[in-house]
Amino acid sequence: MQISGRGRIVVWEGASLWVLTAARGDAGTDFHTHHAVQITISLDGGFAIRTPHQSANGPVCAVAADTSHIFEATGAVAFLFVEPESATGRAIAARLFANSGLAEIRLEPLAPMIAMLRDLLAEGGTATAFIEIGREILAEVAAGLEPKFPDPRVRAIIDFIRANLDGPLTLAAAAANANLSSSRARHLF
Repeated sequence: MQISGRGRIVVWEGASLWVLTAARGDAGTDFHTHHAVQITISLDGGFAIRTPHQSANGPVCAVAADTSHIFEATGAVAFLFVEPESATGRAIAARLFANSGLAEIRLEPLAPMIAMLRDLLAEGGTATAFIEIGREILAEVAAGLEPKFPDPRVRAIIDFIRANLDGPLTLAAAAANANLSSSRARHLF
């Protein structure tokens, strides 16, 4: 078997960091969606992201959760995937995706952290080191942002569940508490 590249994946509560290198050639995807905010960082080479209505080139771009997109790259990239309902995910979405599902992010504040990420990849850094730099990058992207809170009906369901953990819980009861049908409550979650 030939090795065409290498990488590292680390996961922590609410996010993950995928650092990938390509030994040769280009890499890319077909149109796809995922329920995560995606921050893409060029480590070496370049990349482009396209949605049906927009396109953006690196060095740092973000894609909103549930946005159909194509990714194309030459060289090494890092992906930060953020849970969109987390405080960080909500804050990033409120700032970057007010008018579209794709946004370019200023490189200057992230440059030292991206250099550290390159070094970690080259040196084979520990999972803890990758998690720390991933968290630092997310903190910088979300710096000074107030998170947008989830839909009030979702908040009502969460509050109902917390208040009734000792008894039997059903989707129908939680949905009724928020004045929703079971199918609509399932969709919101």
